[in-house]
Amino acid sequence: MSVLLLGSKADKHLEAIECQLKQLQCEVVRTDIYQDTSDFAFYYDEGSADFRYKNKSITYFNSIYWRHNQENMFRDKQYSVEYLYKQQEVINFFFGMSALTSMRWINPMLSAYKMENKPLQMALAVEVGLKMPKTLITGGRSYVDEILGNKLSNLIEKAIGMAWAEDGTPTYTAEFDYNKLRMSAVYPTIVQQRIRRESELRIYVIDERIIPIEIQVAMSHRTILDWKSIDFHARNYSYFSLPESLQEKLLSYHLRSGLVYAAYDYIVDEEDFYFLECNPSGNWLFLPEKIANEITLAICRALVREH
Repeated sequence: MSVLLLGSKADKHLEAIECQLKQLQCEVVRTDIYQDTSDFAFYYDEGSADFRYKNKSITYFNSIYWRHNQENMFRDKQYSVEYLYKQQEVINFFFGMSALTSMRWINPMLSAYKMENKPLQMALAVEVGLKMPKTLITGGRSYVDEILGNKLSNLIEKAIGMAWAEDGTPTYTAEFDYNKLRMSAVYPTIVQQRIRRESELRIYVIDERIIPIEIQVAMSHRTILDWKSIDFHARNYSYFSLPESLQEKLLSYHLRSGLVYAAYDYIVDEEDFYFLECNPSGNWLFLPEKIANEITLAICRALVREH
């Protein structure tokens, strides 16, 4: 069994996958496609076409693991036009490889990029019957006034995609500031009903396996909106038992998404479970070692499974 790992050399998740695959007696090739693609080519001649790696067909590999490493890319580099152009060309090339090859990808690039889109995530959640907080995506005050009206004191805001401050640190969910939303904004933002949480869940789904993790934060941090912005030592993680009806809906969502792996964020109040988002490249190494190792092993077993 041969597995090709595509991503950044700085990505510890790729390193964990590589180590586990080797323990499973797999041949593993790991390459940093964001730094060097010279070993890859797409070759066409007289009616035949093939992707190549070091002068052999890419079909030599049984499966490919790829992580969208936008976080590592933007932390390490300046946002020059030339740099962003090069990264986009890399993605364009491997997007074609993902679409035109028959081996298992975790995740298929088309599915991964599609499911990073928040409106598509929400539309699919509606299709399968997942409950969500009341949500508005807009850049205009008139929509906020018309749809959300006098509920402004109970709203949060967050970026549609991955957002970064000027110092390269990620931005997190925040209290909605009506005064900062201009009459005609350059870009839209997500404005959402705030749920008074009892806890939050990160639910990992690999194929049809579900690993739900409950995230509890210390009482001194309960007013902070986004658990990812809270100091690691103020968070507690534990396995969680999901209702069977929610498991069924989540698996239906996962199947329709086209993803093999995803991390789903949920918020829980006294009454219900609320879907927040789907993360096709969601991290897991921040979890306690036992849980993180279980997820790593589940991904590796999915890579070596016949499909």
